[in-house]
Order: sequence, then structure tokens, then C-alpha cells
Amino acid sequence: IIRHCSEIIKNKDKHPAPTVVQALMRRGDAYSRLGKRDEALADLDALCEMNAKHYKARCMRALILASLNRMEDAFAEAKQAIAIDAKHAAAHAVLSNLFLFDGKLDDALASAKAAIKLDPSFAPPYYLRALIAQGQGDFKESLTMVNFYLERRPLPDIGELDHPYQFRGLLLLRLNRPMDALSNFLLARKLN
Repeated sequence: IIRHCSEIIKNKDKHPAPTVVQALMRRGDAYSRLGKRDEALADLDALCEMNAKHYKARCMRALILASLNRMEDAFAEAKQAIAIDAKHAAAHAVLSNLFLFDGKLDDALASAKAAIKLDPSFAPPYYLRALIAQGQGDFKESLTMVNFYLERRPLPDIGELDHPYQFRGLLLLRLNRPMDALSNFLLARKLN
């Protein structure tokens, strides 16, 4: 992906702007997944220079900035994404994630609820709500939300699915349901 996108970016004069924007986004995402956050931010900066209203790039920038512990910048990016288009659930989910990371559970919950209201089929805010409920000590609500998450989540890559099932298993243990917990742990192991 990086090589292919780099070729498009290098020869950007030969490609339509939307193709270059897509190449910057894909390469930025690839760099981010490899832990090359500075390279990812450079691509997303270039993308935002080409298209300042690209809310997905702003969302990705917010998450990368948070991973660098640059929370003020991360919040600014997430809020910019919402200002660009407040109707996209992903931007609200990113903001919820940032609030959760920052320990502001009430704000995280409000943003997750806003995301769900905008798109009830979008899975990530349900997982955020599960984490928030766990942080508030409401394990039953947390289990309900992780179940909603797993019902809505598109099938991920093998090896990526284990965490939600492990999380659900831990919640089931907290709710004194050891056999259900065990089946979730075994499923997580099988998928990993």
C-alpha cells in the first residue's frame, strides 16, 4: 500500500486531486498502523492542505495526536471534524474516545450517545459505552453495550476480534456467569 500510494503522491500532477487525497489517506493509515505516527501526521497534514474539510483525516489526526499524548491538539482536531460535518457518527465517537482517555466519563458518554443517535448501526460508540459503564462500575450495562457492539461490528481481521470477546468474558465473570465467560475466552483464543 505504501509503495503504491507513494508513487501516486510522487506523481501527483498526473493524477486527479481525489486520487491523491485518497492515496494520502491510505498511506497515512498504513503508516499509523505501523506505528510511524510522524509520517502518518505528515500525510494527513498534506491531505488537510489539499482538502481542509476532510473530516476523516481530522478524526485520524485526533487519534494519532492522542497517542502522542498531545491531548489539546487531539481535542481541537476532533472538534474540527465535528464542525466540518456534525452528522457523521465517527467524529463524535472519536471525541468520546478522547474524553474517555482523558478520564471525563460524563463527556465521553454524551459524545458516544450522540454518535449512536446519528447512526445506530455504527459499532464503535457501543464499545465506548461499554468501557464507560465499566468505569462507572455498571457491569450489567457494560455487558449490554459490548453485546450491541459485537452485533453491529463488521467482521474484522483474524486476530483483531479477541479483545471484545475477552472483555465480554471478564464482564460475565463479574456478573457471576463463569460458563458464559469461559465460552467467550475460548472463542477469543480460537480467533486469535
